Amino acid sequence: MKLRSNIIAGAATLAFLTITAGSIEGQVKTIVAFTGTALVQGGSTNNGAVTQYAAPAKQALATKDILQRLALDENAAGKYKSTTFPSGAQLVAIISNTAGNKGTFQVLDKNNNLLVDVSNILSISYGTYGHSIISGMQNNDTGLSTPSRTVSHVLTISYDDSGITGGVRFRFYMTGMITRTTTDTTPSGKTRVYTETQSGTMSTAAGEGDYQGQPFVFTGSLTLSGQGTFRLP
Repeated sequence: MKLRSNIIAGAATLAFLTITAGSIEGQVKTIVAFTGTALVQGGSTNNGAVTQYAAPAKQALATKDILQRLALDENAAGKYKSTTFPSGAQLVAIISNTAGNKGTFQVLDKNNNLLVDVSNILSISYGTYGHSIISGMQNNDTGLSTPSRTVSHVLTISYDDSGITGGVRFRFYMTGMITRTTTDTTPSGKTRVYTETQSGTMSTAAGEGDYQGQPFVFTGSLTLSGQGTFRLP
């Protein structure tokens, strides 16, 4: 059975919200762009002496189609009333800047209003040992970058709806090393307001999965960027 393009196709867009040091009044909405190609297991024939496997089909990957699956899955789980998200819906993750913490995924509408928390299906985790390689400068009192710091670590994003009765039966993960740079402006006067900019790149990502029992593997890349306004306590 062919893995249909409405599961994962084309360039992907994720949104990535990062919790930072201090008392936060806003959150950085960092758009994450993912592009990749899946190799989908082809069919096979057996004449009794030789088994012949067809060449794998190639499919592009896109987050918009993952959002389609999430809407169906969360509807089946009773968490979301519709089977589709409105136009402009964004997939976001709220995580910390330090390794060893898992993220919480949500779907927001185009105005950043919460539609549904999807962390029962999607998750973010760091590498096995939780190591981060850090460079740059950080203010000891505020925790802010002065003006920037870079963190490299292994990141894994996983989708698993196997616990949902009536779900679409879709599982996959992608993993790779991501390098993220955080830049903070100097907090202004008495208001102590500052602007934080996030950017990052995962130049090579790899993963595997299956849709309704049909296996696939894929490779791709990930980039992210965003900006938000915060206030220190």
